Amino acid sequence: MKDMTNQLTLRVADISEAEALIELTHAAFAEYELTPYPSRVAEETAETIRGQMAAGDRVFVVERGADKLACVRCRVDGDALYFYRLAVYP
Repeated sequence: MKDMTNQLTLRVADISEAEALIELTHAAFAEYELTPYPSRVAEETAETIRGQMAAGDRVFVVERGADKLACVRCRVDGDALYFYRLAVYP
């Protein structure tokens, strides 16, 4: 039988996962808080993500088992697809 312990899964996140997504995002951006120009991601909350998702944005998540390793948010605007807040667990 194939060992699946290192298998990665890419999927669209559900709005109910907003708390876990913001925790992952904050962890990924934490090192930038001490820079002269810190990211504004620290001001975001789970409610921020819920609002973005309710407005039509999507969040893609990379997981290994139950562990969320990375996520990226995206938005369609006309003919363009914008990716933002790429977060990789440190």
